Amino acid sequence: MDVHGNLAYVRDGKTAGIKQMKIDSRSEVHDYVVLAGKDGNTYVRDYQGSLWKVNVAADGRVTVDTTAGKNGKVYDVNDKKKPSLATTTVNRTKVDITPDNVLTKAHEGSNGYTIEGYANATAFGYSTEASGDNAEASTKEITSVITEDIDLGTYFAGEAPAYAQLELPDEIEVKVDEEKQTVTVTWNGEETYHPDQAGTYIFSSELDKEWNKDENGNARYQLAEKVELPKASVRVEKKAESTEDSKAEVKSDNKTENKTDAKLDIKEDNKTDAKADNKSEGKTEEKSDNKSEVTTKPETTKETTKDTSKENTKETSKKDSASKDKTKDETEDEAKNEA
Repeated sequence: MDVHGNLAYVRDGKTAGIKQMKIDSRSEVHDYVVLAGKDGNTYVRDYQGSLWKVNVAADGRVTVDTTAGKNGKVYDVNDKKKPSLATTTVNRTKVDITPDNVLTKAHEGSNGYTIEGYANATAFGYSTEASGDNAEASTKEITSVITEDIDLGTYFAGEAPAYAQLELPDEIEVKVDEEKQTVTVTWNGEETYHPDQAGTYIFSSELDKEWNKDENGNARYQLAEKVELPKASVRVEKKAESTEDSKAEVKSDNKTENKTDAKLDIKEDNKTDAKADNKSEGKTEEKSDNKSEVTTKPETTKETTKDTSKENTKETSKKDSASKDKTKDETEDEAKNEA
């Protein structure tokens, strides 16, 4: 059987296998045992749990049947919506190709698997099904990480790529007991990433939870103590102001200053004009008043002179009359004395 507890294909008392099989676009390769299908076909179940339809030649050589499903893959464990990629017929019934529909499981016994010739089978693998006191199931332990931390580059704010466009790998290389293997990871940090804001953003990776589960929900891999998966980082810097922007700002400032200066000049002109008008009005009124006074004054002087002249003439007449009377009296007195 294989590591998933599925019975192997046997012909003439011999099993068949395929060496260094590559799955999808992954660089990682593994050896797999060929499994017997209930539909009479032969399959390989990879370490992730996906199914591949294979052909076994008369000489025992095994090849992937690329005409089935998607380039030979007939069940994709990573596709949660529609993992089955092809159909087949089992007991005259058309069914989707799934591990449960087409593969035969080894039955659990009272103390391990019930497999011909073995009372207590010990099984190891990514999706091992075992029971009994002497049965063992093992989760692979990642002892070191080959893939190093990833530098995603430096960008200006507003020009940095969106999170979905960051080149964060879905797979990294690790070592399990000194054996090189590829594991699937997911990345954290999308919520705190802002491509339009300056800063250094760090993204941490972890084993893909769904991918890392076997059929029973157990972990396929776990990290050894002090082993950390790689991180990725991207730097976003504040964009410097361009010369054109500076010119535009200066031009705008000059325009504003010119408008302000013009406004102030108009205001000052209005003030000057108002002042000049007030001064002119003041001078005009003053001149008019003075002129009026000057014009009126000669009349007053003329009347005063006339009145004074009359009084003086009267006084002079009185004096002359008195003088005449005095002279007359004196003459009469003299005449009396001579007589």
